[in-house]
Amino acid sequence: MQNTAITRSQLMPQIFEEDEKWKITTQHKEYILDGKQMQILKSAMVGGSRGSVWFKNYCIVIPYIIGIDKIVSGKKIIDKKRAEYAKQFGVK
Repeated sequence: MQNTAITRSQLMPQIFEEDEKWKITTQHKEYILDGKQMQILKSAMVGGSRGSVWFKNYCIVIPYIIGIDKIVSGKKIIDKKRAEYAKQFGVK
């Protein structure tokens, strides 16, 4: 049997902007994380952790996560998109 590697594009960014906001939905509650907190959670998940990730006022249990949604893009991303639209439509 031959081993083959499948290359897939990144579904989530490697580096999160601090001003990004992410909504984490668990079986019991929703949490809003900033970019730094999301980086911590993603590192735990990618690292194979099946336990809990503790933050200052709450704890997210990884197996209970049922959804992750980006609700606010980082300022740098918004500024870049704004510049692209301005160039596309000739707005200064």
